[in-house]
Order: sequence, then structure tokens, then C-alpha cells
Amino acid sequence: MTDSDAIAEAARCLECGCQANTQCDLRDYATEYQVDYREINTEERKMFPVDKSSEFIVFDANRCISCGSCVHACQTESVHGILNFSESSHRPSFPDGATMGDSNCVQCGACVQVCPTGALTDKRDKSHSRVEMLTPVKTICTYCGVGCRVELYVDAANNKIRYVKGDKTSPVNQGMLCVKGRFGFDFIHSEERLTTPLIRKSGELVPASWDETVSYVADKLNKIKSMYGSDSLAGFSSAKTTNEDNYAFQKLFRREIGTNNIDHCARLCHSSTVTGLEASFGSGAMTNDIPSIAHSDVIFIIGSDTSAAHPIIASHIKQAVTKARA
Repeated sequence: MTDSDAIAEAARCLECGCQANTQCDLRDYATEYQVDYREINTEERKMFPVDKSSEFIVFDANRCISCGSCVHACQTESVHGILNFSESSHRPSFPDGATMGDSNCVQCGACVQVCPTGALTDKRDKSHSRVEMLTPVKTICTYCGVGCRVELYVDAANNKIRYVKGDKTSPVNQGMLCVKGRFGFDFIHSEERLTTPLIRKSGELVPASWDETVSYVADKLNKIKSMYGSDSLAGFSSAKTTNEDNYAFQKLFRREIGTNNIDHCARLCHSSTVTGLEASFGSGAMTNDIPSIAHSDVIFIIGSDTSAAHPIIASHIKQAVTKARA
């Protein structure tokens, strides 16, 4: 970037009335190049209404420098095809001049992740620039079986997740996320969640310590096992836990309790696919990895609304189709 380019971009910086708590690479450039706001004429600037109509994203076109990063993310990467440039304002806009809330935007937040000036921000929390104050923690999204890798930015002092980004180094999602993966973490901090074990005593559930609870459960399981045998017990696991947790759970039942009565919620929703794959290939697991979608000659989908059920897989498919048509 040349000095003249920096000054031109800094002019936009001084127009928007920025707040220090939003991410803005432009503000950083203006500071680095020591731009004097008194040398910039801002009298002809046009003010845009701030779009707060959507559930999770605020769009402030006054902060936009028309870099096109959000349009590229929407059109080329996630392939939702919602954001495009307006011919009148030369800024990102939605089809037929609609607001974000009235458009078909799926709120995946890819635009928020790539915006360099804070024109597109998380509606619920604008701390996404204060990286030095937050601790990044990488983990796997548990909303579906795609296996997207996410980066949780955690306020360690308050033990609270502030915002979520997609991990660009992941071969699965390549930085992309769906609305659930990026914004659906409110349940973690919900006041309705149980944080203390409860044991029923005299017909009432009362708080108990973890040591008391574990001993209570172990005693009950041992009594049932000794009276009726191992196969009188069964375990049911969850797809929203990690592979490691599920492995430990089935190991507990098979080795310690001594039964193969262990099941998983995926057996119900994936029973047909598991049966078909096992009959055809000998295993009820997928036979190809996600990156191979881009190199497929034919993509055949049956019995799946992929865009709704597995949005990131759908984006990979749409990328492949777009590339084939080019």
C-alpha cells in the first residue's frame, strides 16, 4: 500500500465515526501512516442507515470501504449468492434493495469474519477486535456430523465465550461456518443449564456434590448388575459430545459393566444410510473425504436437504458445481 492509498482509505476511516471496540484494519493503517484528519475533506460524505434488521449481524455501510471481501465470501466461498455490490452506492447490498433481515441471508457470518473495518459485526457482541484480551481455543463444532473446526474466543476472567470463528486451517470447513456453528453457543452460558448434580431424596431433587453423585450412580449400577446381570443395563450416548467422550462411554459399558447394550442417537437418523453403506461396502461410514468433493465428476444426492442439514458440505458441493460451469 502506498502513502496516497493509505491517506485515501484513512479518509473513509475518519468519516465513519469509528468506535475503538470494533476491528478495523483501516484505523490501524491511518495510525501507522499518521494521517491528519484536518487535511481530509469529508463534507461530501453520504450517510447510510445502519441495518440492524437481522438476527445476528449488524451492517453499517458507513464503515464500508468497498473492499469486496464480504461479497467474495458470500458468492465464491460459502456460495450463498446473497451479497453483491450496489450500482448506486458501490457498497454491498441485498437482492431487490432489501434489508439483511428481509433477504434470504442465512446468517452464516462469513461476511463478519472477513470484514476488515467492522462494517459487518456480531450483533450481540462487538469484542471481536480485542483478541489480545481473549484466549483462542480450537475445538470441533458438535451441531452435526460434518466436523467443522471452530476457534472459540474466550474471556478467561469471566469464563465466557465472546465469539466464534471458523478455523481456516481445517480441511473440512476451511474457515466457513453455518449460523449454528458461529452464533449458536448461547446455550453454554444459559442460566437454565444444570451446573450442579441433583439427586432425588424423599421425592425431591436436591443439589449434591460430584463425589456424592458419582458414588450414588456407581452404587445403583452395581446393585442392578448383581441382581439382574450386566445385560439388564444399557447406555445411550449423544452426537453432541466428542468422539473421545463417546469412546470412553462405550468402553465404560463394555469393559466395566460388561454389556454391549450401548446405543447412539445417530442410529435413528442415519439408520437407512448406515444399512445401505454396510450392505454395499461392508461399513456404515462414508467412503470419501470432504475435500474430494471438489474433484468429483458426478455428485448425486438423494433423500437429503444438504443446504439445511449440512450447510458446509452444501457449500463444498456448490463450489464444485460453480467451478465445473466456469
